[in-house]
Amino acid sequence: MQTTLKNHLAGELLTTATCWKLKLAGGEVMGFTDYDEDLNIDNILYKSSSGFTASSIILNSDLKTDNLEIEGILNSVDIKEKDVLSGKYDFANIEIFLVNYKDLTQGTMNLHSGIFGKVTLSSGRFIAEIRGLSAKLERSIAKLYSPACRAQFCDDKCKNLFKIFVIGEK
Repeated sequence: MQTTLKNHLAGELLTTATCWKLKLAGGEVMGFTDYDEDLNIDNILYKSSSGFTASSIILNSDLKTDNLEIEGILNSVDIKEKDVLSGKYDFANIEIFLVNYKDLTQGTMNLHSGIFGKVTLSSGRFIAEIRGLSAKLERSIAKLYSPACRAQFCDDKCKNLFKIFVIGEK
């Protein structure tokens, strides 16, 4: 964070806006802000028409997952119901940061980074669970097998079927 933004935040009159930058799996970048006008930051347009609101950000100092929710309006321009249902936003990276909307040259203050988790739809709105970066460590990416497996070969825990294995003699 730049010193000028730090000094602004220490002042009495704050002119801050929260911004959300989404990086979708296909490479598309989308920007949104809670300010009442669009903001152009680092050649990305942060749209004010999104109706985004965020819950409190809960951060943990250990490796537990940091979570929050973002709620927004489904509209035909930015966030479309068909795109949510098709999974377009699944696992999108998100950066949430603060800016001084009166002087964008002061830079940004990072509030949270993470990935989109579960997205639900309700009454023309969407609610997206935002998981902290440590959530990536919790995802199962493959089944683990080892010589010291806790299951017995072909039992209920093993799930292998004995009849598909050929046992022969040399």
